[in-house]
Amino acid sequence: MTLTKEELSTYLVSKFRKETMLEDVQENPALIPELIRLSQLDEQPLGWRATWILRHSIDDNHRALVAVLPKIITRLPVMHESHQREWLKAFHGQVIHDDQLGVLFEVCADLWMDISHHAALRATACEWLMIIATKYEELKPEVVLLMQEDYIERLTPGIKKSLQKKAHKLKFNLR
Repeated sequence: MTLTKEELSTYLVSKFRKETMLEDVQENPALIPELIRLSQLDEQPLGWRATWILRHSIDDNHRALVAVLPKIITRLPVMHESHQREWLKAFHGQVIHDDQLGVLFEVCADLWMDISHHAALRATACEWLMIIATKYEELKPEVVLLMQEDYIERLTPGIKKSLQKKAHKLKFNLR
């Protein structure tokens, strides 16, 4: 099945086979700009589904995506939690400029510190905090402080262990 740009949003909010959708996007790269546009919408599940398909359909440093990253990073705080997490996952492999990394660090710190957020979103935000602090060593002490018991006590044992392993691997000195 070959999708048109007009059919894409209707298809994304219906039940669809992920494999079929990914194949359609691979066969028709002209859908990428429309996926990028749809992925920025606040309509759910359309926005996060478009982001999911986009994340699985593009190469690292895709030019069209890199161009909109600053806008997306700025809008992250007002997105739905599932959409926030999907974007954080989509940022892996993309070039994020230093000025935007600072904004992303602040957004991720806010997401991490809000213990009312879903554990999966908080863990993904914490992973980004560690990634950014690995690049900017002066941020490591701040991330270590953010990983104290007050912020990890509500996480599941599996997520706690996963974050602690990543912190150890990246040479964060947690207590």
